Amino acid sequence: MNLLELCNRTWEAIMANFNTLLFWVPAILLAPASLLAAYLYFSIKVELRLLARRSVSRAEHETRLTELVTELETLRVRLLAAESRPAQQDWAPQDGIQPPALNLNRRGQILRLHGKGRSTAEIASDLQISQGEVELLVKVHDWSAATAL
Repeated sequence: MNLLELCNRTWEAIMANFNTLLFWVPAILLAPASLLAAYLYFSIKVELRLLARRSVSRAEHETRLTELVTELETLRVRLLAAESRPAQQDWAPQDGIQPPALNLNRRGQILRLHGKGRSTAEIASDLQISQGEVELLVKVHDWSAATAL
C-alpha cells in the first residue's frame, strides 16, 4: 500500500463517517427545536386563555364609562346647587341679641358642675333636684363617654 492509497482509504472512511454524521445532524438539531416550538405554542395558548378570562368586553367598558360620566354630572349639579345656596348662619347674633348661653338645660348644668368637681349632693341642692337624678345622669354620661372610645 502506498501513501496515496492510504490517503484515499482514510479519506473514504472520513467521508463515510461524515455522510453518516450529516444524516444525523438535522435530526439531532430538529428534535430540540421541535420541543421548543411545542412548548412555546402551548404556553402562548395558555396565556391567551388567561387573557380572555380576565379581559372585559368593550361594551362593558363603555357601559361603566357612561355610568361614571352620569355620576360625575350629578355631582357637578349638586355642587353648583350647594354653592348657589346662601350660607346658613343660625349661630350668628341677630339684631344685636346674643344667643342664649350654652348648657342652660338641666343636663348641661349638671355635667358642667360635675366637670368642675362638685359633688352630687352640692349639684342637687344648687339645682333643686334629687341627688338620685344627678347621680343617674352622671353615670349615663360617663358610660356613654366610655363606650364612645
